[in-house]
Amino acid sequence: MNFRGLRLERVRASKQFDGSRFRNPAGPWKVETGRVLRLLPELLFGGAKRRPKATLPTMRPHEAWGLMGIPR
Repeated sequence: MNFRGLRLERVRASKQFDGSRFRNPAGPWKVETGRVLRLLPELLFGGAKRRPKATLPTMRPHEAWGLMGIPR
């Protein structure tokens, strides 16, 4: 990876970065072929609008970066 400056600091601060690459903490995503084949037409042609039932939580890491000496 070729990160520099603030981007490099954000990469290093990430919990998913192990020092050489990003890791998915949930592990690999396994897909059931039959399920994908059933859902694909709905995804492509369904047209349904979906909204979350509640506001999705967000995390702003700026405060943590400040504690690490990373400029905002």
